[in-house]
Amino acid sequence: LTKPLGTGCVFAADMRAKAPFPAVQAALDSMLTSNRPAARAVRDAGCVACTDVTGFGFLGHLAEMARASQGATLAIHLDHVPFLPGALRLASLGLFSSLQPENLRAKRAVANHDAFAADPAYALLFD
Repeated sequence: LTKPLGTGCVFAADMRAKAPFPAVQAALDSMLTSNRPAARAVRDAGCVACTDVTGFGFLGHLAEMARASQGATLAIHLDHVPFLPGALRLASLGLFSSLQPENLRAKRAVANHDAFAADPAYALLFD
């Protein structure tokens, strides 16, 4: 990932006046950061597939890429996933974007969903 996850969660909380200003500012700063360096790195490395993380959440996009790769098996280490400041706390309060319920459909692609279902970091993978 080239940017932290959690913009949907942070802005959903902001719309409910529950997001602290530093979390909103970090989300805005992240969104305004150019993807050009990441695009160059991908090109220079000879990457043949990549995706943005919008609309369907990280796991939704990852599941689609795995299916397109003839069913590749992937492992995600939650402690290595970057999250926006404040996003984990907001997720632990159940503050998610309106897309979250739809994005949760991707959980069927996760072999050990039940082991992580209560973890706010896991929930943000669907953000």
